[in-house]
Amino acid sequence: MRVSRHRRWGLVGFGFLVLLMVAGLTAACQACGKSDAAPDAAASIEPPVPAPDGLLAEAVVIDPNASWGKVQRGTGGALALMPMTLGGLLTSLASLDPGLGPEIDGTAPAFGVLAAGPSGPEGPLSYAMAVRLLDERRTRGTLFEGQNPRYAPHDAAGFTVLGAKAGAAATPAMPAAVAVARGGFLVVARTEADLTRLGPYVTRTLPAKPPPSGSIAIDVPRAAFTGPFGPYLTSLWSQFRTDMEQKDARMREAHGGKAPDFGDPRAIVEMSDAFVKGKLGILGDLERAHFVVDPSEEGLRIAGTFTPASPDGPAAQTVRAMHAGDATPLLDVPKASATALLLRSDAKERQEGAHDATGAVVKALGDRIDADGRDKLERALADWSKGRGDVLSVAWVGSGLLLRAPATDAESASRAVRGLVALADKPAFKGPLETFLQVRQVTTSQVDVPGLGKVEQALLTRAEPKDPKAKTAALPKKAGIAWTVHGGTSGAPQIEVAAAEDPAAVLREIAESSGKAGEDADFAGAVKRLGSDVSLALVLRRGAIDPARAGGGLALVVGWGRTGNDARLTIEASHAFARELIRRSGGF
Repeated sequence: MRVSRHRRWGLVGFGFLVLLMVAGLTAACQACGKSDAAPDAAASIEPPVPAPDGLLAEAVVIDPNASWGKVQRGTGGALALMPMTLGGLLTSLASLDPGLGPEIDGTAPAFGVLAAGPSGPEGPLSYAMAVRLLDERRTRGTLFEGQNPRYAPHDAAGFTVLGAKAGAAATPAMPAAVAVARGGFLVVARTEADLTRLGPYVTRTLPAKPPPSGSIAIDVPRAAFTGPFGPYLTSLWSQFRTDMEQKDARMREAHGGKAPDFGDPRAIVEMSDAFVKGKLGILGDLERAHFVVDPSEEGLRIAGTFTPASPDGPAAQTVRAMHAGDATPLLDVPKASATALLLRSDAKERQEGAHDATGAVVKALGDRIDADGRDKLERALADWSKGRGDVLSVAWVGSGLLLRAPATDAESASRAVRGLVALADKPAFKGPLETFLQVRQVTTSQVDVPGLGKVEQALLTRAEPKDPKAKTAALPKKAGIAWTVHGGTSGAPQIEVAAAEDPAAVLREIAESSGKAGEDADFAGAVKRLGSDVSLALVLRRGAIDPARAGGGLALVVGWGRTGNDARLTIEASHAFARELIRRSGGF
């Protein structure tokens, strides 16, 4: 039986909500005072156990209370209404007696694991987490002994499982399995079977490992990439392929056996198959992924490393092929940019990309693109790969998008844009533009822009939509691109392409304003922290997610690159960004 995505993640989310909010979303200062109670002697005599089958990830949170406190105070909103300590949070989410909350030591390390469920990748995932108790003996006495014990206990593989009491003093059913473990731990798992399978690892093995270097550490082992992850992602792609092939068959049947008017689903899937399988091959060649999460008063910093399994495998080749450098070109994007993206590539990568893109488009369009159309597309993409340099920046400025790159061959760069615009007159491209976007006319012209001189422009004019409720009805009646090659901010030639309702106005605004994003100390500092080996960088200001907060600092900074032989991911997310995500996803 197929388990719905919502139910699967709902089950996972319960047990790991604490871990993800306290661990995966936050981290903490490591010195807020530890429990004075001595650890149970049993903790030193029970040896570690091997990793359970199907292990996907393990996590250690050094100081959950401090971690949660930073995120709760910084994010506010719905999180401010939740309990302030790990004990209160856990008892609330697990529907436990609130009196158990003060017995949980929220300043001691907490441990968690995520594993494949018994039904494989299609079923719900398994989880278990272990938190320290201040005094195990006192907790056992409170929960199970005396004249009015709160729970009916039973033993399961050495764990004392909390069972619901029957009769007049009945306790409500719990949505998860909860147990007290020797060594002074309270363990929460999705089911009792998960508790006995994963509990020994989180209570005996993880606490025996050296503490992580960061406030919180999350590790994904090789077995996860070669085992559960691989088959699950492969099954998702196989299902997508099947759905697209069935859609193709229905469309052909509706057209009397002919291919669809625009875009052949079967050809698109065949074209994508090699790409997807290649990425899955890279994932399967990873030895380990390691994440460290640290908080600050402003937000969260997440650093991830991805280690290839072999020096000559697809993962290692991908890391070596990165054309990495610093992110300082972002300092030159316009000061008013709400979003700035940097991409690095070398000439070989661009040439191969142009060739692959041409083949992909031709294959998708099939007989609908003639030989002349194929040649023009190939020449335009080849000119673009030749004409621009290794750095490409994209910025959202005001009401438009600005693309900027060094012009290593000015004529090729400008000719590439003209060639792509000219494709709008070819039937293979004109048909989709008219059908899906109601484009009635494409006009080209030259416009005078002070400071830049003659600027080339192409505008698309749309017809009035027949259905005012159609999704495309909200699109502007006119929009297009404007481009030019000029001396650039550093004196070296560069090509600028603006896309907007009035693209020439965007170039005019930028030419008249000399301000750069690097003049903002926060922006410059974030770019500097990305280091010198990134191939992709992204900076979002708060105005990008909330226009009312324009100029209110940075919301998100992302870097992707390498460190030594490993791939590296860096994320800095402000509390404001987290708050906006919560608001949009949950309606708070």
